[in-house]
Amino acid sequence: MAYKKLEEIRQELRAEFGVEDVAIAHRIGPVNIGQISLVVAVASPHRKEAFFACHEAVNRLKHVVPIWKKEVYDGGEHWVSCEDHEFHEEAASHQSETAPATADND
Repeated sequence: MAYKKLEEIRQELRAEFGVEDVAIAHRIGPVNIGQISLVVAVASPHRKEAFFACHEAVNRLKHVVPIWKKEVYDGGEHWVSCEDHEFHEEAASHQSETAPATADND
């Protein structure tokens, strides 16, 4: 489901901003603090449209792509709340599971 949503975002941005292409890559698996987890690239003849499309890609990804985040600390772990996301109910049902639904579990 995550890959499908990323493709939908990509196509929407191409149409809305008139850019040549959009590439979105999100890291799968453990990500240490400070490591890169997201790359968005936009090809466009005009930088203004490219920057706006990139900004919107990140905003949409955060709100519509079902990617769960578990923070792990020395003293335990914590699932980050998904209350502001479209997929909140589904995320809440997975919080007690050991293998959350992520981009590689489609």
